[in-house]
Amino acid sequence: GVVSSSSSDFQVVFGGRRFVEDEDVESRYEIVKSIVSNDVKNEEHLWENMTGDTMQLGTCQDMCPEFERLKRQQFRSTTAFEKTNGKFDHAKAIKGYRREAAGVEKQTLQQLRPPAILKKTQHYLMAVLMTDEYLSGDQESREKWCGFIHDKFRGIRKDLKIQNVRNEQAIEILVVQIRFFLIAPYYLRDAWIDQSDNDKYLQDCFAELKELFLTVKAKVQRRNSLATLTTSSLSTTSITILNYEAEIKAYEILRNIQSEHILASATFMLHTKEIKYALALRSNIVGMSSVRFFKLIKKVPFTFACACFPHFDKLRMNVLMMLKKSVSTKNPLLFSVLKKQLGLGNEEEVGRFLH
Repeated sequence: GVVSSSSSDFQVVFGGRRFVEDEDVESRYEIVKSIVSNDVKNEEHLWENMTGDTMQLGTCQDMCPEFERLKRQQFRSTTAFEKTNGKFDHAKAIKGYRREAAGVEKQTLQQLRPPAILKKTQHYLMAVLMTDEYLSGDQESREKWCGFIHDKFRGIRKDLKIQNVRNEQAIEILVVQIRFFLIAPYYLRDAWIDQSDNDKYLQDCFAELKELFLTVKAKVQRRNSLATLTTSSLSTTSITILNYEAEIKAYEILRNIQSEHILASATFMLHTKEIKYALALRSNIVGMSSVRFFKLIKKVPFTFACACFPHFDKLRMNVLMMLKKSVSTKNPLLFSVLKKQLGLGNEEEVGRFLH
């Protein structure tokens, strides 16, 4: 969920030296650019010798490496979310996603954030930028906010991939991102914002976590000297359930209601409360049991309710179709009854839905 912190909790010291505001940015940028070019050459052997199980952790201790901060400042590629009093603030800068392309220098260890810094960066995004100040703005500002978070999350996932981080820390990072992708459409529900990117990133994270759970589970079982299992048997017969695994599988069920394959993959987790929530909600969605669904939705955790949010309008329309058959001038329908059956908070929300 959303954590409660203030921006003062996230003071950053850049490599032991505080950036001087009036320092010649262009000169400093050229110096750092030269250092990065040399590091790319000197570190080539590290990446060439990496194997499937090898992690090569970066050394950047900031939310955004100095080279990127200076480059963006030099070329005026900054955002309002990274400024203080209208000026670019190095302490608020966050590394973005960079697509690999021909002619683009590879990232060096000093440009890669290790898992602990990635978690800190993600915590900053959720604690400082996911507040009413940003969520209650107009459509344009919220659209920019959503795009900013998406870009920074992609940058975090990219750093994990380059470093080949495939452990419990990577799982924790992706779980937070999935929770965000689930609740974002709810917070943006009254704005006409295209959610296709958000949905794509959600499905991407589901796929990445599926592989991570298998990898980490195999490591855990090897450490415990258990019998060697194949990847296929891990996904169907293993009784080991990792932290967050049932939660993520429950979200996956709710966002892919028609998938029997995803449903079948949860058989070894049927006893968990997360899967029980998901199956009960799914049953009401598939059976169009609208009234029971909206009673149940008030009892489940917030992220589970948000996972079901795309189904709300269809279920509410089903309520209206059923009521249409029973309502007449002699038997009018009270707003209070309609509010309850539609699962809405007040009569104003009922009015908005009906219009």
